[in-house]
Amino acid sequence: MDYIDFIDAPAVRDHLRTLPPLPPAQRSILIAQSGIRSLPDKLAALREIRAATPPEDFARGCWSFQCDDPFPVILDRYLRTREERLAAFRKAEPGVVYVVETGYSRDYGTPFSTLGAALASVEPLEEDEAPPSIRRRRIDDADGATLVAELSRQLEIAEIDVRGGPDAGNMRIWGGDLPNGYAHVPHPFRRGDIVRQGDSYYVFDESVEETGGRYSRGVDKSDMELYGVSWHRRTGSFGHEHVFFTRFGTQRVAPADLPKEEKMLAAVATVMRDGHSLIEFLQCFTNGYRNDLETWLPPPADAPAARAGRPAILRADLPGLPANLFLGGESLFRGFPKAVRVQRSGDAGPNYRDTVELTLEPEPRFGGGTGDISPDDVRAVRDLVARNLDAFLAHWDGKMTREELLDTLKANL
Repeated sequence: MDYIDFIDAPAVRDHLRTLPPLPPAQRSILIAQSGIRSLPDKLAALREIRAATPPEDFARGCWSFQCDDPFPVILDRYLRTREERLAAFRKAEPGVVYVVETGYSRDYGTPFSTLGAALASVEPLEEDEAPPSIRRRRIDDADGATLVAELSRQLEIAEIDVRGGPDAGNMRIWGGDLPNGYAHVPHPFRRGDIVRQGDSYYVFDESVEETGGRYSRGVDKSDMELYGVSWHRRTGSFGHEHVFFTRFGTQRVAPADLPKEEKMLAAVATVMRDGHSLIEFLQCFTNGYRNDLETWLPPPADAPAARAGRPAILRADLPGLPANLFLGGESLFRGFPKAVRVQRSGDAGPNYRDTVELTLEPEPRFGGGTGDISPDDVRAVRDLVARNLDAFLAHWDGKMTREELLDTLKANL
C-alpha cells in the first residue's frame, strides 16, 4: 500500500509523488494519522512497513514523540492496541450501547444495541460536513472508560480512541501513541498561497519557508502545522490560524475561485507574497475601500513576471519621448486610478520622486503640476498615452511586459 494514499491533503499528496519515499517512521506516523482510510487498511499498511524494515532503519528521518520509547516499540504498541480495540468495538454485549455523536455535543442521542444499527442511522453527509463519531459505552457506567470510533466520510472506522477512565489525561500514554507523533512532511506551499480546508480558507505566511523545510522543534502532531491568515467578512476582521496542512483535505485555491465572502484573501495573498503592496492595501482597508480590495484580483500565475524595481520607459529607451514615464500596475489594488507617472524635470536621468500622475483613459489627465515640462511636451505625452492606451492598460493588468510595451510604442511613433 502506498502511504501517500492515506494523506488527506490533495496538494501534499501530489507533491510527495514527485519525491523519494519518506523514511519508514514518518510514513508510519502519516498512515496512523489518516482519517480517510479504514483502520483495517491502516493496520495492514503498517504491518507491511514493520515486516520490511530493520529496527535500526526506523531511526532515520525527522520525527519525534513526547515519549522516549524506541520507534518499533511505539509501532508495535499501536498495532496491538488497535487490533484489540477494533475487536472489542465490533462485539455486541448485553448492557453495552452505541451512540452516534456529532461535533462537540455530548447529547448522545438514540442508543443502539449494535454497531451496524448505529451506522445505519447516520444520514448522508453534506459536501463539507465532518463525519460523526460513534461511542461504545456501558449503560450502567456513564463515567467509565469508553471506546470512541472516528469515522471516515465513507462511514468506515478510521481510528478508535479510549476516552475517560482512570488513564484519562495520562501523558505517558498519549505521548507514546503513534498518531500523536510529529513527522516532517515536505510540502509545495509558498508564502502567499491560498488554501482551502472544507469551507475554510487561509493565506499562508512565511512559516512555509523554513530553512531546509524542517521544523526541527516539532515534538508531536500539534507541530505539524503552518500559519495562515483567515478573513471574517461579517466582523471585518482577520485571524491568525494554525493550519494542519496534511489533514482536512488541504488543497490550493486560485484567487479567481474564492467565494465572494473570501475575496479579501486574494489581496492579502498579494501582500504576503510581494510585500511592496502593503501600503496600498492598508490605505484601501482603512479608508473605506474594502469593496475595491474584494473585487481586485492579482494577475494570473502565468502572467509575465514583474520587473525588479519600478518599471519605466525612459527618454533613452524611446527617441523623442519628452519625459521619463514610470509604469504602474500589477501590485496596485483597485481604488487607485490606472495611471503612469511622468517625470516633471524633463531630465534624461530617472527620478521617480519628481513625478506627477497621468491617468490611463481616452483623454489622459495630469493629477498635479507638470513642473518644467513645456506645454508642447505635455500635449505630446498625453497624445502618446492616448494613442497607445490599450498597450498601457495591458501592462497595468500584467498582460504585457515592459519590453513588449516599449516595442509597441516604438512601432507607433
